[in-house]
Amino acid sequence: MLDVGCGTGDLAIALARRSYEVTAIDISRVAIDMARAKAAGEGLTVHFEVQDATDLSLPSAPFDSVFDSGLLHSLSRRGGGEVDEYLALLPRLAAPGETVFVLAVSLEPGQGWGVTEELLRAGFAEPEWVDTEVEEIAVAAEAAGSSFCPASCSARSEHSTPSPDRRRPNPPKPAPAANAPQPNCDRQVVPKLTDIKM
Repeated sequence: MLDVGCGTGDLAIALARRSYEVTAIDISRVAIDMARAKAAGEGLTVHFEVQDATDLSLPSAPFDSVFDSGLLHSLSRRGGGEVDEYLALLPRLAAPGETVFVLAVSLEPGQGWGVTEELLRAGFAEPEWVDTEVEEIAVAAEAAGSSFCPASCSARSEHSTPSPDRRRPNPPKPAPAANAPQPNCDRQVVPKLTDIKM
């Protein structure tokens, strides 16, 4: 599995706890050093690397799954051609028939940055990607001790395969735990792109 834009490694470490072999990259050396220390503190093996997501060199590619939790909207916020460069790399990173998962903040009026359903659909379009769907999601976040619920979207797409019989059905969505905290979001959330198959 690959975690692109892993930050301090929370998702990569959560996957490693579940016995997945994980490679995780981030452009920040400070974040990668923190991630390595957290994984070592738990006795977990995660292959962390400092790399630019728009110019990756990963000899272990392609991966069975690719996760992007916050990178795409960050590239969108910076502007320039980085979004297109990054999206062009993804087919090399996901093995045919395997899945890319994207979680991003959605563009809201007046916000000035984020991703739109149109960007996600264009970036994960056929014939390179298949089974792309859009859903709304609620994300609860915390910064500087304050909780907030940014409008967010998520993408899941499968890298297209030579034959349709290799496509796998979507896994069932887990039911929320009875005692799981629910985000307190009083507004509508925006589309979640959930199924992108290649």
